[in-house]
Amino acid sequence: METIKAENPDSYFTDQLGNPVNRATHYETTGPEIWRDTHGEVDVLVGGVGTGGTVSGAGRFLKDRRADVKVVVAEPGETSLPTEEKLNPDAEIGGVHKVAGLEDEQLPPNYDLTIADEIVPVEAADAWATARAVFRGTGLFVGASAGASLTVAAELAARPEYEGATIVAVLPDAGKRYLSAGVFDDPDA
Repeated sequence: METIKAENPDSYFTDQLGNPVNRATHYETTGPEIWRDTHGEVDVLVGGVGTGGTVSGAGRFLKDRRADVKVVVAEPGETSLPTEEKLNPDAEIGGVHKVAGLEDEQLPPNYDLTIADEIVPVEAADAWATARAVFRGTGLFVGASAGASLTVAAELAARPEYEGATIVAVLPDAGKRYLSAGVFDDPDA
């Protein structure tokens, strides 16, 4: 990125990953919207770490209102990550990054390392299956990141400790970005 900026001195780099306005905007808008729409009854916020701004900003707002609100991060499962043996996995979750076990400098600067109460791995195949099921069942054309968040939200909802809890999942992407990836080629979609 530094090379591009140097070659284009009149350009402006928004730096979605490191611009503190990203996280602040979600603290000032997304968090209050969730709080308002759930009448302060939100128990869990589920999201992935793309730029880090949404889950960190909204999560911090909710925890500032009620310290017992849980923030759960969806991250790609092992078969959804590149390895030395397989540089291009069969399926990936675009916009959702691995969080657990990474060095601080490997994470987006907007991701607040103290925000997550739990990190749950999701395989890409499961995220895509959820995205297809949501499309079939509701007509909402969500993408892989949304599918990952919803997969984790459903997993949490099935746990006894979350019975009756209000779980909010962030749906950050639309399915149209993934049409050429074949995700929705499933005949049942």
